[in-house]
Amino acid sequence: MSVSDAHRRLGIATRLVSLCLEALKNEGILKSHLMILAENETARQFWANQGWACRSDIQLYSFINGDDQNV
Repeated sequence: MSVSDAHRRLGIATRLVSLCLEALKNEGILKSHLMILAENETARQFWANQGWACRSDIQLYSFINGDDQNV
């Protein structure tokens, strides 16, 4: 999810997150995870401000079954 620079700081992303989490909760899904690039400070700050916790106890592994680099 991303909000264009011209529309940031208007509560759009916060509202979208709230609607998504409420829909998930209605389906019985109470725990969510997301991935952001470590160097994306804007995203890190946004999610921290939303109350999400950065976890250091989980590692992400990726694999591409083909000729591309596995990143």
